[in-house]
Amino acid sequence: MIATLVVIYTLFVRPALDAGTLLAVGGIIFALAAMVYLLLSTREQEARLLRHLRLVVLLSIVAVSLMVFLLRDLQGDYYLLYLLPLVSAAGYLGFTGGLVAGAASALAYAVVFAISAVSFSPG
Repeated sequence: MIATLVVIYTLFVRPALDAGTLLAVGGIIFALAAMVYLLLSTREQEARLLRHLRLVVLLSIVAVSLMVFLLRDLQGDYYLLYLLPLVSAAGYLGFTGGLVAGAASALAYAVVFAISAVSFSPG
């Protein structure tokens, strides 16, 4: 739901679209489609579902990172979106899965922060 709003905002509200922005939108759409495919392909098979959940958490971290990258110009607290994959990883994959997802989220946010053209302090 949030990803849909971010894609609509990016494509129809933002004034200028460059290649990086379109690539990020495509990445979000790909990550969402892959998550839906992985979850629907594991119906009634709990062992396969647990194997696929690791990949779903990774894809959700990628999608959140791309959304935070696209929303960087709004100067909001969009980094809080990283809590969504962390909570699901900790709930379904346990403490270790949550810890690994937390490390991956921190690394992903560091990359997004490094490539964003946003200053350290506004003003």
